[in-house]
Amino acid sequence: MSEITVGQTYTLKPSTPRGKPLGANVTAIKGRGRGHTVEYRSGGKTMQCSMGKFEDRLAS
Repeated sequence: MSEITVGQTYTLKPSTPRGKPLGANVTAIKGRGRGHTVEYRSGGKTMQCSMGKFEDRLAS
């Protein structure tokens, strides 16, 4: 598991095979039930997903 910190910018894999990688600036990490939710900004939009999904999309 990688250390995800608030304020850092990460590169995420594209959601489609032909898509481009995108930069995501983490704005908050929130505890939700048994897991965590990562809130991030990308391309002027605020989005959120689970910690596991965010880690899976990280480009290495």
